[in-house]
Amino acid sequence: MSNSTTTSESIQIRSATLDEVDQLCDFAKKTFRIAYQDSIEAELLENFTNTHFDTAKVISEIQSDDITFFLSIENDEILAYSKVIRRNKPDYFGNENHLFIEKIYVSPDIQKSGLGKAQITFISGFAKDENLKSIWLKVWEGNLKAQAFYKKLGFSKIGDAPFQMEHRRFNDHVLELKL
Repeated sequence: MSNSTTTSESIQIRSATLDEVDQLCDFAKKTFRIAYQDSIEAELLENFTNTHFDTAKVISEIQSDDITFFLSIENDEILAYSKVIRRNKPDYFGNENHLFIEKIYVSPDIQKSGLGKAQITFISGFAKDENLKSIWLKVWEGNLKAQAFYKKLGFSKIGDAPFQMEHRRFNDHVLELKL
């Protein structure tokens, strides 16, 4: 599988480049804030997005051999992105290699367009090319829409994991898709 695929005549999924870091950080902050604005207080949300989507941090991650950002691009605009990490697995997996989808977000105005599914399909192909056994991710227990989406794509729940955001503690479901 190449590092790029076309999902329609004009949308391409490919690895992010250093030239796109500012645009990626802006998109990541925007989509994360929208996704959680009704569940997390504004100050906490702002602190989290500023820390986790900091330009220097994302540059370092793009330069890492273990992290890849995949962008869905149309006319030089990011419509969706995912962040995958190799060599990051919970105890459930023992010594086998699996790919962790740390983040996957689609622009809210085009959700249900098939772009999220295209990202997962692309990531699955990437993981198969790397001879990995499965892909896994965490989804907040309160995000029923995302849980239904992943279940429809064949993911199954294999556990739970806490997620700490400063003083707030959340519970995430750990989902796996066997390849």
